[in-house]
Amino acid sequence: MALYGLEKKMKKKSEKRFKSSRHWPEQISVVSFVSSGAAAISRSPDKGRLVAHGCEGEWGSPSLCYVVVYVPKTVTDCKVVCAKTAVELNMTSALANYATEAVYKMAERQSLVIVPPPPTRFTLTEWGLNNRRRYRLADDQQQLAERLIAESDRVRVVTEEVTKLNKTEVDKKLRERITDIEFLKEENEKQKTECCLEEEALNTYKERLLDAIESLKENALKLCNKCIILREGRIGIDLCHDDVEKELVKEVQTIEGAQSLLMRALEQTKEQTRLLRSTKYFLDRDHQNKGTALKIDRQCETLQETSLNLSMYHGNAPLNPGNVTNNEWNEFCRKNIDRAAKEINNARPLRAYINTLLKQVIDDLWRQYHITNDAFKIRIEDTRRAKDKLEREHYETVHKVNDMMRNITKLEKAIAEKEGFMSLAHTRLGNRAHRPEMELCRDEVEAKLVAEVQQLQNNVTALQEMLAELIQAIRFYDDHRTYYIIIKICDDMQHTSCRLAGRCVSALGN
Repeated sequence: MALYGLEKKMKKKSEKRFKSSRHWPEQISVVSFVSSGAAAISRSPDKGRLVAHGCEGEWGSPSLCYVVVYVPKTVTDCKVVCAKTAVELNMTSALANYATEAVYKMAERQSLVIVPPPPTRFTLTEWGLNNRRRYRLADDQQQLAERLIAESDRVRVVTEEVTKLNKTEVDKKLRERITDIEFLKEENEKQKTECCLEEEALNTYKERLLDAIESLKENALKLCNKCIILREGRIGIDLCHDDVEKELVKEVQTIEGAQSLLMRALEQTKEQTRLLRSTKYFLDRDHQNKGTALKIDRQCETLQETSLNLSMYHGNAPLNPGNVTNNEWNEFCRKNIDRAAKEINNARPLRAYINTLLKQVIDDLWRQYHITNDAFKIRIEDTRRAKDKLEREHYETVHKVNDMMRNITKLEKAIAEKEGFMSLAHTRLGNRAHRPEMELCRDEVEAKLVAEVQQLQNNVTALQEMLAELIQAIRFYDDHRTYYIIIKICDDMQHTSCRLAGRCVSALGN
């Protein structure tokens, strides 16, 4: 009975501690410790064990300390259980060891049997508080459920609206994309057609250039060289670098220059044809790619959320294989179209340039042909008129010599008159140099006299130069041998030059 009272008393004290720490079990074992001794209480093994170690002192003394240890009936290692419980109750190591030893000692003594503790009893106030707590928890759960339901409805409506809006936006973007692709596809087709037409036109112009180059080489150039070789047969003073020879050389240079221009135009035509073919290739490839993309986008436009054969992507990688931005795509499409337009715009001026070049070459050749023929005719006519003209020139020369003699007399008289005016001006300047003090100023009269002297000196110098030239010319014309030499040369030219010039004109006409 004393042991049972000890257990009950210790259980009540231990009950408060376990309730405060929420470690109160259904069955407990009580172990009490004092500084001078210990007492032990044990329960039968089939219902669990309740052990305690008594002390020599009286219960309730100030030095008494206790610990309550729950030992389940399935546990046989009391030392482990006691050590674990000591850690949970923050016991010291010495106290834990003491409790373990007490449990082992009590386990060895199977003579002590304890009645199990009665069930826990609660007050009516605790019962009411427990019910109100459960009511409050239930209300909180209901309010939480209502909030979750309202939030789920709101999220459902918002997601539904966002989903419909996203689908509408995607459909709109698809239609815009289809429109853009169709427009760019039509532009590509137009540019491709223009490129084909320009390529065919350039091939035609290339044939024209080849024909023109061959004609210049085989006809015009050979004929001019033949005329030059024929004119090398002239003899004497008539073998001169006259206008006919200049025009023939110029005609050869014109033909060679025309050949150079035509060859350059031919190279430009070939290069432009190559660029057009390259542009057409890129347009074809872009047109084909846009056709495939247009087919896919049209198929995507017809799909709905209720369509069959829809699939869900379950991969880990992002379903965004596109690595080209919209700006890059627009720039690429515009670049192809702009390149085609550029090459077409380059080909059209090239064709116009070839037309202009061919026309200019033909005009230049005809103009030079007529100039050369006119030079031949003039040369022949000049040769035939040389003698008559020289005779007339002799008469005119004699007449001019007489005129120059009279002009020399006039110049000498004018120089003498200018010397009188020069003396007058010098005398006036000398007299005015004797003016006194401040009256010796550079007035308008002084400036005018100085200018008059300078002008008279210039006039006299000019008259003297003209007089010297006239005298020199008179000396030249007095040499009558020059006239007879010219007459003899004219006679020689009439036979050889006229004959060769006639042959050249005949060759050019053919």
